[in-house]
Amino acid sequence: MKYDFTTRVNRKGQGSFKWEDMYTKKPDVADGVVPLSVADMEFKNAPEIIEGLKEYLDKVVLGYTMANKEYKKAVCNWMKKRHDFDIQEVPIKKETSNSKKKNTIKYEKITLEDILNDDEF
Repeated sequence: MKYDFTTRVNRKGQGSFKWEDMYTKKPDVADGVVPLSVADMEFKNAPEIIEGLKEYLDKVVLGYTMANKEYKKAVCNWMKKRHDFDIQEVPIKKETSNSKKKNTIKYEKITLEDILNDDEF
């Protein structure tokens, strides 16, 4: 399949942080200038992505969903594959208590279930 990497999509007014930030800081910026502040797409989506989303949207109802077993497994596998990180043993929960002496931080081991069920994460 041929991809279009020459047609630039105008992102002005679409809620893109880098574009809105650029126009806020420099409202008179010339057309054709592309801010290179963050990795954000300036090109059309690949046709396979568009078609895949259309097929998915034809089959599902969008709404609030919970993290099911497949999702949890995908997150754990992704963390292991991408970062060689076993998420079931990640010590990241931080509890800070303010005392007159100083702040203290306590770390404890948590699971993916803890992360997904805690509003702090």
